[in-house]
Amino acid sequence: GLLVRAAFVRQLIPYRVITFVGPTANRVRIRYGMKSELVISPANPEKFLADLSARTPHLCRQGEARVLDYA
Repeated sequence: GLLVRAAFVRQLIPYRVITFVGPTANRVRIRYGMKSELVISPANPEKFLADLSARTPHLCRQGEARVLDYA
């Protein structure tokens, strides 16, 4: 899963529950579960998006973002 660290908090998000990944002004927006969302600032957003895209095959490309395909 995706391990997110912020100060003293750590959160593990299973890849299978991620429903959206997309760039936003040198940051990356991630939606997961029914209505949870976070914005992170990886050192290299493009590389991070490419790596996360490889780990979330259930998401489909829509522009620069990856979204859940309901079809």
